[in-house]
Amino acid sequence: MTMIAPLPRAIALKDGSATIPLPDIRANVINEDGTSVEFGQGGILMLDGP
Repeated sequence: MTMIAPLPRAIALKDGSATIPLPDIRANVINEDGTSVEFGQGGILMLDGP
């Protein structure tokens, strides 16, 4: 199932990057403890949705 996908040729992206989540999909970046991290910090990408 695809939850985050760029529009082909609509937005310039770096290899391995993505754009905003599709409608009704929530994205969050967390640390090893499961706590949300500050913007710009690295972590684990979690996706949630229907």
